Amino acid sequence: MSGSGKSGIRCGNICSHHTKIQTDLLTRRRVALLAEALSGKTKELEYRTKLLKEQGRPAFCVRIEDLADRGFEAALDEIAVELCKTWKASGSGDAWFFLDSVDEVRLNGKRFSNALQTFRRELGRADLNRSFVIVICRASDWKGKSDREAQQNELPFEDVEEIRIPHGDRDEILLAPIFNTKKKQTSTSEDAPKATPSELGTSTFPRD
Repeated sequence: MSGSGKSGIRCGNICSHHTKIQTDLLTRRRVALLAEALSGKTKELEYRTKLLKEQGRPAFCVRIEDLADRGFEAALDEIAVELCKTWKASGSGDAWFFLDSVDEVRLNGKRFSNALQTFRRELGRADLNRSFVIVICRASDWKGKSDREAQQNELPFEDVEEIRIPHGDRDEILLAPIFNTKKKQTSTSEDAPKATPSELGTSTFPRD
C-alpha cells in the first residue's frame, strides 16, 4: 500500500464481501464509495478499519451524522480518541478515515458539506494532507457534481512534490508548470501514476 497515496477524489466499488473491495482505493487520498441498500457497506468499513489497525495503521470509522451533530473527536470512542491524538502528535505517518454515510445524514436534515467542514477544521490542514478519507453513500442519494465539489473543497489534498525554483528567475517560474507536467508524464513504471487534485470519479458497490 502506497504511503504517499494518490491525490484527487476517486470513487470505487465495494461489495458485501470484504475480500472483494478494490484494494487500490485505499491508496487514494480521497474516495467516494457508492453502495446500494443492504450491501453490507457499514460492516465492510468496520472490517477495513479493524484490518488496518491490525497492520499498525491508524484507522477510524465515523458516522457522518455523529460528525455533523457532535464533531469528529466526540464521535469517536475513548480508544479511538487516544489513537488519533497519538497519530496527530507524531506529526508523521498516514491515517485512514471511513465516513459513513452521506444518505443517512441527509435523511435527518443535515448538510453533507457542513459535516466535512467540521471534520476538516478539527483535523487541521497538515494532518488532513496525510489522511486517506473514504466517504460512503447510497448510490441513489449521491448528488454527483455537488457532492464531488463538497469533497474537493472541504477535503483538499496538496501534492507536496513540487519543483524547486531559484528566487528571482522569472523564466523558470513561468516554465515550471510545463516541466512539472512533463515530469509526471515521464514517470517510470515503478512509480504509481498520480491523479491531479481536481480529478474526480465515481464507482458503485454492487451486490452479488
